[in-house]
Amino acid sequence: MTAAAMRCRLWNHSRQPLLGSPSRAILLHHRIVPGFVRHPVVRGFSSLEDGSLKSSESYLIGPNEPPLFEHPLPFHWGKHILPNYHDQPALISKTEPPSPTHQKGKSDCLRLSYSELDQCITSMALGLHQLGVRKGDRVGINTPNHSIYPILQWATAKIGAILATINPTYAPSELVNVLRKIDCKVLFSTPSYRSKDTVPVLSSLIHEIPSLANLVLVDNESHRPGQRSKSEILHKFHAARSASCSAVMHLEEVINQSSYAVSQEPFIPELEADEVVNLQFTSGTTGLPKAVSLTHLNLLNNAHHVAGRLNLSSKDSLCNVPPFFHCLGSVIGNLASFVKGAAVVIPSETFDPPAVLWTISEERCTVLNGVATMFLAELNELDRMQDLDLSSLRTGVVGGSPVSEELVSRIERRLGIKELTILYGMTETSAANFQTQANDERSKKTTTVGRIYPHMRAKVVDLVTREVVERGERGELLLSGYSLQKGYWGDPLETAKAMISDREGRVWMQSGDIACIDNEGYLKIVGRAKEVIIRGGETSFQS
Repeated sequence: MTAAAMRCRLWNHSRQPLLGSPSRAILLHHRIVPGFVRHPVVRGFSSLEDGSLKSSESYLIGPNEPPLFEHPLPFHWGKHILPNYHDQPALISKTEPPSPTHQKGKSDCLRLSYSELDQCITSMALGLHQLGVRKGDRVGINTPNHSIYPILQWATAKIGAILATINPTYAPSELVNVLRKIDCKVLFSTPSYRSKDTVPVLSSLIHEIPSLANLVLVDNESHRPGQRSKSEILHKFHAARSASCSAVMHLEEVINQSSYAVSQEPFIPELEADEVVNLQFTSGTTGLPKAVSLTHLNLLNNAHHVAGRLNLSSKDSLCNVPPFFHCLGSVIGNLASFVKGAAVVIPSETFDPPAVLWTISEERCTVLNGVATMFLAELNELDRMQDLDLSSLRTGVVGGSPVSEELVSRIERRLGIKELTILYGMTETSAANFQTQANDERSKKTTTVGRIYPHMRAKVVDLVTREVVERGERGELLLSGYSLQKGYWGDPLETAKAMISDREGRVWMQSGDIACIDNEGYLKIVGRAKEVIIRGGETSFQS
């Protein structure tokens, strides 16, 4: 079968998106993995166009437009992304060697156009299929930032598998716990992380994961002078592999399997927008990490809403700084760029302020994302560097914490970002739900996290009565709409604690954040519910 014919099998492009009428479209979460909430998610709301509230209560309803995409990620890639941007730059990784088959005439680092990225995705999907990965199987990745992340994001989606993005800083016991929790079938990992050898730890753990069939090594060191060769790394693993782990492989071996794929089994299963495609883990600050179950519909639409607030287009290139195991890197960075045909630029494996600044200058990046502490570190580093041209920067997004007036001023003045946006969200709601506009006043960017996204609802409730409070009053923020997770994987008790239904049957995610909503519909985050003291029905907010 030719490569073109195989790609035709990847997805039936004749299938039409299930848009319909947003006011009546309801997608029921009917495929329930144990621990998931069964609830209808309303796709459209009757509301004011600007998302502001129609009463004095702290209850927001997002706009109905634009309509939601209600098809899976692979359909969107084949129908809306690849045909429109095939020759555009898609992915640049400054820390990886050039590919002998993809470069567009450049050889300083890894550079892929959208059509070249599509070839990598197709090869990876076929390789995973040859390994026996099927719809619903969990594929884990715990590497630093690397091109393998976006490739796996799309490749696993194509075959209906679920990508579990795992923090590479987990202690051995934490890694074992999360891999067991999700019954991980294939794990992608690197032989080193932050110059630390990961081989001894990984090789000692694989026998503790009964479900693990393959460990795939993503080589991030053999191309560097003085580092171990691929054969040396593999030899160490093979010496320690267990009977339960069928193979330790190079990444190249997985991809090469696609060239002799002979299976007669249909390569691509039927996919639905409400099926789980990604597991992301909570921080574990209040217990063991929980696996957040995100769907095609969650991620695709959230990426579009982020991109819309940033005004992204195919003319943009986003310097993606946060770790890719986090939604700030994987959704707000990768997916938001791809849905608009922008290029994703990876400056370094882990956060490295000088590398970020040099990358912006060399690649003429127009967008920068990160948390406030990352921006602060970059600004401090910039003060020590000379003759660096960052004039290409147009916009950026700051998430994770409130942003001070001083920091916004420095970002605008020193980095030249005039269209900075601030956003708020949580992993359980697909990344982001509130975001400022590029043209919002600075006071809104330093005191609020913006306005609500389309097709979402938010309310602030009293901590004792759980009734909606008046505008300007503090309480716990609850969120409802398309972006809510399907549940914590295999954890019905924690799911039931976090996701509750109101009298109308609408499901709400309890954020645990103390917030207030002003008269213009902007949200302010002022603390955490766990920091509030309640005595005799009286609420005391800590300063």
